Amino acid sequence: EEEEEDEATAERRKIVTLARNLLWVNLMPAEEGTARAAASAMKELKPPDPEKPDDAKHVELYLKHFTDDRELDGKPPPGAKRKNALRWLYAALERFSEGDHKYQLPAKFLLGSWRLWPDNQEGTEKEFVKLKRFAEKKLDVIGVDFERDIYEKMKIGKALGDLGSEVPPARPRQDEYLPMPKGFQPDTDFEDPIDTFYISLLLTAVHAIDSMFQVEAKRICEAAGGEWKGPAPKGFMRMLAKLTTDHVEAKLPRPAENIDTNRAAWIFEKPGDLRRAYEAAAKAWGPPLRVKNGYRPEFKALEISKGYRNTLCNYRFAPEGLTWGSLIAKDGDNLQKVWARLRQKMLQTFLRLGYPDEDSLDDEWKHYLYDFDVAREHICSPAMKDTPVVLVVEVQYMLRQYMNMRKKTHAWYKIVRADNAEAMVFDYMAA
Repeated sequence: EEEEEDEATAERRKIVTLARNLLWVNLMPAEEGTARAAASAMKELKPPDPEKPDDAKHVELYLKHFTDDRELDGKPPPGAKRKNALRWLYAALERFSEGDHKYQLPAKFLLGSWRLWPDNQEGTEKEFVKLKRFAEKKLDVIGVDFERDIYEKMKIGKALGDLGSEVPPARPRQDEYLPMPKGFQPDTDFEDPIDTFYISLLLTAVHAIDSMFQVEAKRICEAAGGEWKGPAPKGFMRMLAKLTTDHVEAKLPRPAENIDTNRAAWIFEKPGDLRRAYEAAAKAWGPPLRVKNGYRPEFKALEISKGYRNTLCNYRFAPEGLTWGSLIAKDGDNLQKVWARLRQKMLQTFLRLGYPDEDSLDDEWKHYLYDFDVAREHICSPAMKDTPVVLVVEVQYMLRQYMNMRKKTHAWYKIVRADNAEAMVFDYMAA
């Protein structure tokens, strides 16, 4: 009887939450950067294909009824037709790739809508295959031009093809330096609790050191004549998505495979400047742990990356003499602010899935927030006091021409690199 009563109470709570969320969707103004904001923008947005103006109505319905409810995967909202929404999507992606960014937000949330993608774990789903081929054709045209006019004409293979040849093959992991807490026992029945907790632990550490890493990365890059860009650390949703794709066979905790969490992009006009930066980084941080050199002549760029080339290097970032205890003693107040912003960022990520506030989140999303609280306590605990601050970081070495190429092709590439629609949805919603 008690079990039946608990189930009835949970069901009533679920109904009340759903009703509250529905009321919020219909009455509250849309917050910038959300699916509801994208739906509102559709009212003023010109049709990407002037001959099919009515397709926008179907897209608006998908965006208005955007949800993280996986029971609705592949089920169009009432009144919406998938065919019309996809037709709008193709035209919008064309316009976006031409530089019209007004279509970016609606296209992002449409691509990231579970309701648009039935059988989303199958890479053979008809419309996903069609979309992927469409994107591949766009990239193929650009890639062929870059191989001929940039890589071959500038003799980049000769100038940079040997970069990293001194580094033996390796597969570094973050838990070599940031292990799981001893005796950790999951206190939830949600899927992959060890993995999801480690994402929270890793991000807590990553955000604590990011400013230090970026200061050093900027100094090294600019001293070699390059332009430094320090993007935000890799996100929770992106790491969550990789549990079903790249890291599905990895050992626990699988997110320890994410060695590009703190990352910097270095952009150079000349191959010689890029090489000088590579040498300077080794002096500052030690030899790379791993090098993936896409400038090698042997690298089949058209086949693997549709003509895009760069060099990715991972380094052991270990500020001399710094432990977690000494970092917190020296900069504790600032770290608490950094971690508060991280938690708020995570909350906003989850709210964008269609919730009005933290109280209305599904229990699973609430538990992920709780994991961040536990991770913060662990890093501040006596158990971590004497542990050296060490993480694996990544630097992307780019020539200016390939930076320009990436801007033009990134929307297409996110589609092409996905093994199935589920991975693509996670990728777009991680942005």
